[in-house]
Amino acid sequence: MLNLTSALCVLMAAWTVASTAASVPAKVPASETVLCLKCHAAPGLARPKVSAHKPPLKRIDPREFAESAHGRYLACTDCHPAHQGEPLPFLPEAQAKLTMVRTCTRCHAKEGQEFASSIHGKALRGGKPDAPACFNCHGEHGIRSPRQAESTVSPARIPETCSSCHENTAIQKRYDLPKARLETYRGSYHGIATRFGQLEAANCASCHGYHNIQPSSDPSSPINKANLPKTCGKCHAGATRNFAVGTIHLQPSPRQEPVVYWVALVYRWFVTVLIAGFCVMIVLDLTARARTALRSSRQRGG
Repeated sequence: MLNLTSALCVLMAAWTVASTAASVPAKVPASETVLCLKCHAAPGLARPKVSAHKPPLKRIDPREFAESAHGRYLACTDCHPAHQGEPLPFLPEAQAKLTMVRTCTRCHAKEGQEFASSIHGKALRGGKPDAPACFNCHGEHGIRSPRQAESTVSPARIPETCSSCHENTAIQKRYDLPKARLETYRGSYHGIATRFGQLEAANCASCHGYHNIQPSSDPSSPINKANLPKTCGKCHAGATRNFAVGTIHLQPSPRQEPVVYWVALVYRWFVTVLIAGFCVMIVLDLTARARTALRSSRQRGG
């Protein structure tokens, strides 16, 4: 009976080890990466003259790649086709971005499907090169986990990452995008809390989503008016329709939100006059004290 029990324990331990090993990707041999980095990590690497119309080559930092989310598990040819010299054809920017998305989707299937149906994915398929692809948000060879502070999609850095496009004045004009998204977010409670290290506070992705971003006019969008109570309710339990009735990216002016605009203006002037009055009182008080001290000194000297 003891031998049978021992055998079962050994079998269970072996099964556990085997299943764990199967769930963890095998470490990629470094030989291929070293071979590629002989050129791609070299400073001053330039394209041949025949491909001068392509963008300049970027130097790859070996340490940055080794510490990235992919550095331990992917070889260069898992993403890039092997080549000698430069046989790769030139692609228009939108098409090149779509090619990258398809490459990433081979491993990240769910995220790729969501992106394909998003406003960004549709824009790329429509030939708009300004629309972001995976690398615009996540980076390229230095991709980090969102749980790491250095990641471009960590909670603290998401506003900065989204703003690289949404605060670009040329892109705003070209696609008629709303302005001052970053400024109005930073001025909100959520933005202030995030800047002071409260990373649980809402950021762009908390409300708009990330891979499957849709315009507010889309019924499936989390920022559609009908869905705002549910979206806000993810953090604020029991949020009702009235909870989300206000303007989100508030830009008060005499025409838009005039009450907020005039109250804020009067408040700023009131605080300015109040502080100026305090400063004048302090100066007058110090002057009076100085005169009293001078008069007393003269009387003692006389």
